Amino acid sequence: MITQISEVNWFPTTVYHMNIDDAFCDKIENKVLNDKGKHYENNEDFSKWLSETQYEEIKELSTHICSQILPEIGQRQNWKYNNWEVRESWLNYYEKNDWGSMHRHMDADYASVLIIKPGEGNLIFSRSELVEGKTKEYESIHDEKINDIKGTLILFPPYLYHCVTKCNKERMTWAFNFINKK
Repeated sequence: MITQISEVNWFPTTVYHMNIDDAFCDKIENKVLNDKGKHYENNEDFSKWLSETQYEEIKELSTHICSQILPEIGQRQNWKYNNWEVRESWLNYYEKNDWGSMHRHMDADYASVLIIKPGEGNLIFSRSELVEGKTKEYESIHDEKINDIKGTLILFPPYLYHCVTKCNKERMTWAFNFINKK
């Protein structure tokens, strides 16, 4: 299901990513579209929310992330312990003109997003100094704009700011917040 874990350094922080096969994403997308209108709530940024408990495949993926992927990242980062649990997870279903404001997940120990149905480069990660207006005049700081690719699973520290720009077409992702228990 998942390919090798890769990493990239931003701001300077390490962000991990890997690919999940298209068939998995297609299965989730079809289930969500079949359930469309049954379970969604609108929040202020137009995202639609579902619980991971509604889809066995998402539960299996989150279990795999907790038992295999985050512990491997923990070894790379030399963390003291790796006892991961899903704190919460949800579907972000964006229709044309929907967007998500700049935010971070400070109530989690790690965060993740799976691109189920790509947009057109709508996911932006930003350095805290830029978001908080604390850059120096001489610095050349930029955002990291993600070219959404179906099946990309991105894992990142919860303090990393991110947003979704106005979507030109339907876009679907599944987000996760994880906690690491001592």
